[in-house]
Formats: sequence, C-alpha cells, structure tokens
Amino acid sequence: MHLNKSLGAILLISCTAIGGGILALPIATFQAGFIPSSIAMLICWIFMLIAACFILEATLWYQIETNIISMAQDNLGSFGKNLSCLAYGALLYALISAYLMAISGWIAHLFPLSKTSSILCTSAIFAWIIFKGTKWVDIANRAFAIGLLLSYLIFVGSSYTHLGGKFIHKINFSATLPSLPLLITAFGFAIVVPTIVNYLNFSAKKSLNSILIGSFIPLLVYLVWQFCIFSILDIEGPYGLEQLAANSADGTTLAHALSNTLSQAYVKTTIKFFSIFAILTSMLGVSISLFDFLADGIKFKLKKPNKLYLISLVFLPATIIVIYLPSSFTSILSFSGIFVALLLGIIPALIILYGRKKHPVSILKLPYESFMAKSSIIFFSAIIIIEVINLVRA
Repeated sequence: MHLNKSLGAILLISCTAIGGGILALPIATFQAGFIPSSIAMLICWIFMLIAACFILEATLWYQIETNIISMAQDNLGSFGKNLSCLAYGALLYALISAYLMAISGWIAHLFPLSKTSSILCTSAIFAWIIFKGTKWVDIANRAFAIGLLLSYLIFVGSSYTHLGGKFIHKINFSATLPSLPLLITAFGFAIVVPTIVNYLNFSAKKSLNSILIGSFIPLLVYLVWQFCIFSILDIEGPYGLEQLAANSADGTTLAHALSNTLSQAYVKTTIKFFSIFAILTSMLGVSISLFDFLADGIKFKLKKPNKLYLISLVFLPATIIVIYLPSSFTSILSFSGIFVALLLGIIPALIILYGRKKHPVSILKLPYESFMAKSSIIFFSAIIIIEVINLVRA
C-alpha cells in the first residue's frame, strides 16, 4: 500500500510536468544546440527542485492539508496571498489559452472548421467534461496519459536511425537565455507538492523521495526528446527547426513537420497521437485546477447554475484571448514563465525566509537554506526580466 502511494505521488509529479510544453521545447532551444540547452534545462530543474523542497518544508510546518496561497497568507500576510492568487490565476489562464490554441488547431486540421469555430468547439467539449465532474476528468486523463506514454516510447524507439546532426554539435550558450522562462514552465511540478505531502500522510522522507524521482523523470524525458527532435529536424526547408521557429506555431506545427520528415507510416501516426495526448492531458489538468481555484475563491456551492457560471469563467476569457489576441504556442508558454517564477520560485523562497521566525523548528530543512532561498529569488527574478525582454523584442 505504501509503495503504491509513493508510486502514485511520483507519477503525479511527473505527469504534472510532462505535457503540452514538450512540443515547444525544441523550437525554443535549438539555436543554442543540444549541450547548452541541456545544461540550461538542468539548471532550471535544480532551481525548481529547490523551490519544491521549500514548499515541502513549509507544508510540513502545518501537518494539515494546505496550499501555496494559504501558506503565503500565513507567512507573508495579505500581500503575499493576493500576489499568489494573481500569479496562480494568471498562470492557469495563460496555460489554458496555449492549450486551447493547440487543440483547436488539431480540430481545424482534422475537420472542415474555421479557426473561430474550432476554438469554440474545443471550449465547449472541455467545458462539458469539467461540468461532468472530477470522475470524468480522471477517466479521460488516465486514458490520455497511457496514450502519451505509449506513443512517446514508440517514437523514441523509432528515432535511432536519425541520431546526430548540426543541432547536436552546435554550441551557443548565449542563445539559451531567451528560452529559460519556457524551460521553468516545463518543470512546473512544484504546484502539486502540498497535494502529495497530504497524500503521503506528511512523511518527509517519502515526500522528498517522490519529488526527487518524480521530477527527474521529466528531465530525462525532455533530454531524450530534445536529442531526437534536434536530429530528425536537422534539415533545410519548411520542416526544419529554423523555419518552424520563424512561423507562428499553434502547437501542431512540430507534429506536422515530423510527420512530413519521417518515412514510416506508423511513426507519422504515432507522433500525431503523442502531440494530441500531450496537449489533452495538460488541458484537463489545468482546466480542473482553475475551476477548483475559482470555486474556492468565490466560495460557491457546486450546484448546477453555479457550476455553469464557474465554467464560463474558466473558458470564456481564454477563448476571447485566443480569438482576438492570437500569439504563438511557444510564446504563450514562455510568457507563463513569469508566473511560474513568481508563484513557484520567488514566493516559496520568501515563505522560507520570513516563515522561519514563526516556525523555528522544521521536520525538513535544506543545507545552506538562507543562501539557497536568496539565490532562488535572484534566479527567478532574472527569469522574469528575461521574459519581459523577450516580450519587448517580440
């Protein structure tokens, strides 16, 4: 039973990180080359791991079910709470907008629908699933997760004939800087740490092991994925990475490029399924999270009229954003890095620094904690500055 719980916690952390963002990683990082982008990815993983450990320590202070927002309120006051709520809501709306764009792109590709019609159709489908409740979300998410794993393994196993190329050997460390906000978004697993701590009955050892193993799996998955994509799309023309980066991407572009580059029919189909499953799992998780966040904030009883109102609050703003403020899939995920840095990086570090006075004794404490917290604040502040510069240059 304990092993099953630990495994469940590991999978929850891994699946939270691995999602639609994997489709944007190669497009955002190819200019740096495999080694520099891998080093940048490792650095982002380390800082997100440190932040997750801060959240773990703070959660263990209370020994009751809690969340980042309530911990911010207790240790940083109303300003901390309001800042956390703002960052949390903005992050979820940004992610929903990105995934809504990608899924509607697939629907427009598969069916004779206009862009606006496909966006409205996508919103309606997910609104219905969320309305049906957590049970339906869980069933759908498990099916999509299985499909995601199988299609990933088939794709990677079929890529051995393409390994190598200029992007594997290219080294341009300066080109990694613009991609850092997207990279930390890809490691946004820390948001579920309070959930897994409660799930593991506040066991510090089991929670820490789950965080270490569960976060390392996405790192490994991303590195293998990057190597494969850099090798396969090491070509000139419309399906090369340079051209994909130059065009406005809606989350389907990478899959179409791979499909047109690879020769085996089953691999072409597999990569399309992988792309769709990656986005679907992400969309479900983010949508139900925003629904629960709004329900908790507004303090609604989940009766039918209230549920319809909350669902409209979940999907209507994102639908308007995607229709009237179009942007690329990659740029939206990169923009989300601002809120990941704030919510999952800076705020946890501040909670540790200021909460130490109220909680002088901790079940778990990182070595050189004060130095690590201050370093994290500097690093994540730099991430925000980098993304602001990206926005100004866009």
